[in-house]
Amino acid sequence: MGRNKALLPLNGKPIIEHVVHAARQVAQRTLLITNQPEEFAFLGLDMHPDVIPGIGPIGGIVTALEHCPTAYCLILACDLPFMSPEILHALARHREDHHRAVVLDVGRGPEPLCGIYARSCLPVVHEHIRNDDYQLQALLQRLGAAVVPWQIRGGIDPLLNINTPTDFEKAQKILRRHESLPPGDR
Repeated sequence: MGRNKALLPLNGKPIIEHVVHAARQVAQRTLLITNQPEEFAFLGLDMHPDVIPGIGPIGGIVTALEHCPTAYCLILACDLPFMSPEILHALARHREDHHRAVVLDVGRGPEPLCGIYARSCLPVVHEHIRNDDYQLQALLQRLGAAVVPWQIRGGIDPLLNINTPTDFEKAQKILRRHESLPPGDR
């Protein structure tokens, strides 16, 4: 992207604000895992750097689980502007069935960075890291993660993540078609 994608403005707010808004509707406390805390100070969140830098998304998961003050941790990627509280409540309901991990799937396979993980998963996550196995799909399989299927509604993909300028343009087009709804409320 050429810059921090979480800070790209979408509907007048940085993408990360849309994600935080959705998370706050279901989470008791919101933490941000970042190695650039100065860029996100405006959010007023408790922030933690990766406990093991340079290993990708699994590093964010292990850091979130280590700093999570509760038995379960909602983990969301920073670039999911169409995430909604409705979806997060659905994940929470499935978590109540005592799964160690529950993740969302909109038809492309389970998304590890949209899920709820038990803190009790930490030993398995650490084992994957010790074995240099950073593949999140392998981690989900090992954890026996429950998968919550979700139908894309009204052309709004809640797992549309912003990785390229084309993705960002697509998100902007979706917003123009649905101008009356803020991204986190869809």
